[in-house]
Amino acid sequence: MTTSSKGFKIGFRNLQFFALNAYQTPLGTSAIVPYEGLTHTAARALTLTIPQPRAIDQQGDDRVEALDFLPPSTSMTAEIHVGLSDMDIIALLTGTEKATVGTSNYVPLATDQQGLEPFVGILAYSQSLNFPLGNRTWDWYFFPYARAIYAASSLAETPQDVIFRVAPQYTSLLPWGAALASATNGALTMQGIQGISEGRPHLATWLADGTATTFSFATAHPAYATGSIAVFVNEVLDATASKTVTGVTPTSKPANLDRVEVFYEE
Repeated sequence: MTTSSKGFKIGFRNLQFFALNAYQTPLGTSAIVPYEGLTHTAARALTLTIPQPRAIDQQGDDRVEALDFLPPSTSMTAEIHVGLSDMDIIALLTGTEKATVGTSNYVPLATDQQGLEPFVGILAYSQSLNFPLGNRTWDWYFFPYARAIYAASSLAETPQDVIFRVAPQYTSLLPWGAALASATNGALTMQGIQGISEGRPHLATWLADGTATTFSFATAHPAYATGSIAVFVNEVLDATASKTVTGVTPTSKPANLDRVEVFYEE
């Protein structure tokens, strides 16, 4: 079934945070085990704050002669609410380490790393119904290069939200590392992207060792269809790579420390 670029979305079905490498792509560290980020359970809401354009009234003879616009003077931000405290993700976002004492896990709060929090990638998606056919699709946002500031929840009688205040940075790179292009994207910089797909969006990365030729997806995350798979090596599209629903084989064997990035639908 063909997916159109229109859909009715509802819910919040998945939230992932990705540690990034120096190339602003997710931090693959193995040629065998794909890096797929950290999935946050109990995602409740993602709220985008889209700034308004600046309306400029051009004054004339005691009246407005024309209405013009300038871009917003503030940036897009987001706020994510979840219902679960996840120490691994809190450590990633605060630039600290999860430690143990006895049987307890803990992370420090309000540390000297404030203002130095690492940049991360953020993928969030909801279910949707495609228009006009009504088939199941997935509506998603991806912030390729963002800071997510953790706000610890209170203790109270009612269920409490954990909040991440997201500051998507301006970047010229897509989540898989390819650069925005005027001919393809109509823009050269952005804060994030919105997409709609037939399968659930997924990003997996590897760090080649000069030996491996095939890069297998995690057993729990096979591809929805081979047509959904896009393979990049060092952020360059490999259009002739071999693809199956369980993995990919780049056209040329990646050299040691090459980055293999695959965006696909599961």
